[in-house]
Amino acid sequence: MIMKNMYRVNKPMYIAFIDLEKAFDNVNWEILFDIMKTINIDIKDRRIIHKLNLNKKVVITDKRSKSWEEANIEKGVRQGCNLSPTLFNQYIENTLKQLREDEIGVIKINGMLVQMLRFADDIAFIAESEEVLGNMLTKMNDSCKEYKMKINKSKTKISICSKQELLSNITIENEKLETVQCFTYLGSKITHDERSEMDIKSKIAQAKQEFYKKKPINGKCC
Repeated sequence: MIMKNMYRVNKPMYIAFIDLEKAFDNVNWEILFDIMKTINIDIKDRRIIHKLNLNKKVVITDKRSKSWEEANIEKGVRQGCNLSPTLFNQYIENTLKQLREDEIGVIKINGMLVQMLRFADDIAFIAESEEVLGNMLTKMNDSCKEYKMKINKSKTKISICSKQELLSNITIENEKLETVQCFTYLGSKITHDERSEMDIKSKIAQAKQEFYKKKPINGKCC
């Protein structure tokens, strides 16, 4: 909807699809516990979460020599734990806090203010110009360093939704980010021309693939 509105009024829209390197595994515990204190989580709950995360160990085994070794885990949220998504979301929200407060890159569409899209660690920044998007990424990169996170520059992509063919020269720490014509975000293919044909074809192909995986029953597919 956002892309269609910008396309309709003939305004370019610059999107950065951000990839955070091992996002869930790089959550810093000390910073996380400070965040929980700042947002007034009860001290009893903080102690429980503290005990859950501290003194974690992993056992590394070698099948050939039948030996094993223990190693301490000193960062990251617990895989498979029901609490982990909530803790991670709060951690990332704090990483993005300054950017939200500065309202850099905010686009007004039908009375709605849009700056970014986010689901867990799938983050997309939106801006009306290359310069603004570049500033957003610079601030995000600085914030990530503060929170012990890292933007994966090789996997972070730029897409430009425009009726004209435009190029991007956006960089992070002097490394140019790749501009792509199509990007898969939350399972949907987003193209620079805001059309949905490629996404529909992809969904049909996926459905066919799953359909043909089914084993025939009495000579029939299903």
